[in-house]
Amino acid sequence: MPVYEHKVCINGLQYPLVTDKDIDFVRKTTEMLQSRMDEIKGKVNVLDTQKLAVMAALSFAAQYLDLKDLSEKADVLLDDILRKVDR
Repeated sequence: MPVYEHKVCINGLQYPLVTDKDIDFVRKTTEMLQSRMDEIKGKVNVLDTQKLAVMAALSFAAQYLDLKDLSEKADVLLDDILRKVDR
């Protein structure tokens, strides 16, 4: 698997990033993070970049857990439907 080195700018700061993801994926991810940080900044007066990043990370973690829960419920529902079809 190839490894890429990218430089990303988040909230005005540059970060080196080493990943197996291509630049398009990294750009989308960076834009998503910046957008979430801007959204939070617009709602809450947070000047500290580290606190803002933690708040964005917590927001993404909560969103991930919600989606994981929905996915698990969909799997159970699909299994139930498949059992009924097999009868």
